[in-house]
Amino acid sequence: MAAQWARQTVQKLQARLATHAHDPRELRQCLERLSVLPMTGDILADTGVRKTVRGLRKHQLVGSLAKELAARWKILALLFKGETPRERESWREMYLRLREAREQRLQAVAARIQSNTRKATAKKAAPLMAKTLRDYKHCKSRSYRP
Repeated sequence: MAAQWARQTVQKLQARLATHAHDPRELRQCLERLSVLPMTGDILADTGVRKTVRGLRKHQLVGSLAKELAARWKILALLFKGETPRERESWREMYLRLREAREQRLQAVAARIQSNTRKATAKKAAPLMAKTLRDYKHCKSRSYRP
């Protein structure tokens, strides 16, 4: 339900962006409204609003806002492909929720890698230490001096 409302709102704002291309105040209002909507990758792909906003990047007055919004949506589309916000959840809340879950997964992977590295290092170090000790004894018994 919320996704459908967001999709309809995005389509209306996209139409306003196309019809009011000469009015910077109207463009800024539309871009600001788009920036607070709960956006998903599916909405961006279906409506094509990202392409419309990217077309405004070179606009003299609203270009910086359009660039920022297009960059944010690009990251959103790449990171959360196939994810949708929960009921009454903004895209920012979804981002924070998914980022926290990703951080926890990365910490678990890092801990596994670290423990595997310790085990592998211990296995490699034992034969190396024995070989070094044998070489040292061998050199010492022949009175080898470097």
